[in-house]
Amino acid sequence: MKDGFRIAVWTLCIVVGLAVCTAPAARAGGVEVLEQGRGVGNANAGVRATGDDASTVWWNPAAMTRFRCSSLALTGSAIIPDANFRDDGSYRLMTPMGALPFIGETGTSDEAIFTGALFGVWSLSPCWKIGLGVNTPFGLTTDWGRSWIGRYHATRSELITVNINPSVAWKFHRNWSVAVGASAMYAKTKLGSAIDFGAALGSPQSVDGHVIMEGDDWGFGYNGGLLWEPCPRWGFGLHYRSRVTQDLEGDASFDVPAAAAPVVAATGRFVDTDASTSVTFPDTAGLSVVYRAGPQWSILADVTWTGWSSFDELDIDMANPAEPNVVTPWGWDDTWRVALGATYAPNRCWSFRGGVAWDQSPIPDSTRSPRIPGNDRVWFSGGVGYQFSRNWSLDLFYTHVFVERGNIDLASTTAGALLGHVDSGVDVVGFQLNWDF
Repeated sequence: MKDGFRIAVWTLCIVVGLAVCTAPAARAGGVEVLEQGRGVGNANAGVRATGDDASTVWWNPAAMTRFRCSSLALTGSAIIPDANFRDDGSYRLMTPMGALPFIGETGTSDEAIFTGALFGVWSLSPCWKIGLGVNTPFGLTTDWGRSWIGRYHATRSELITVNINPSVAWKFHRNWSVAVGASAMYAKTKLGSAIDFGAALGSPQSVDGHVIMEGDDWGFGYNGGLLWEPCPRWGFGLHYRSRVTQDLEGDASFDVPAAAAPVVAATGRFVDTDASTSVTFPDTAGLSVVYRAGPQWSILADVTWTGWSSFDELDIDMANPAEPNVVTPWGWDDTWRVALGATYAPNRCWSFRGGVAWDQSPIPDSTRSPRIPGNDRVWFSGGVGYQFSRNWSLDLFYTHVFVERGNIDLASTTAGALLGHVDSGVDVVGFQLNWDF
């Protein structure tokens, strides 16, 4: 009876986990989603070494060997971005008409998003553990609207990913554990922008159309981790996660106003067509340290490297030979993230977390765009946990992310020159429900 109940609960949680993971997520360190469990309350400091909840399946499965029983964690986060574009003289360059000021409103993108994850650990023996994670490792949502001043560069951008990650861990020595895992990641993207048909009709910005490009694919990768605990007070966790390449295939759909029909007839362009592109999501490597200063205090640290140089350019291939490819240079850089935190547990029921982190942006000033206008960020995080019973506990966490102002200086013969800056910040409110059995 108990086994049947557990199977039913696991099935339900996997379905819920898949549902919440398909929600688009806010930009975070490029397009990486770092809200992957209650470690957010420590700004993710120490997450690869602590091994005290099931989200370690994502951060470092080698730490699963610290579990004495099986465990399930369901986590969810409300990510509330606030991005405001301020124009610094954008213009529409038309030859031979010269420079024309852009017509439109300055933009605001503040759509709140919910994302979640499911993590589970099964204890097969004191030395062998297996785990499963279903989560959203990368995501993006920006929506500036179709009437804003930079609409010819971008209107709405979405990236949704769902990663399914089984893993196995082995404690081969009293101080050492190792783990390996495999990932199957689904990615779906949607990119929208306005089209200035008025320019071809002799009256720029008077007749706008719109295009939406969509594509999806499955990609595969691997991960591995190591845990070293030389004594009960100290723990060191090392984890690597590989790149995942997605060959996204889909279509480009055009919304063409009636007044622009002569342009379509004359050029053969702006008709619905198949489209494809390839994106390589970055690899990551991280080292975490935990120092258990006593029965109540733990001091945490983490450093993470992310190989964002895999984002070189976005080249969307249009099947319609009359439609030129859409090439967007990225030229992103590899980045570092550093976090420090602490956990205080005054008794068996309550725990309190805090942390701060510096998160380097991969986006160069020369290619920053309204699709992903991020910059260097500083995290301030806190959290609280309560143990309801021997088997159930709940964690709540909050983070505010301060984002450095991002300047945008883009010029295109088709979209014009977008000049301005983005002031932004992010609030994150989340929970994690834990069940040990």
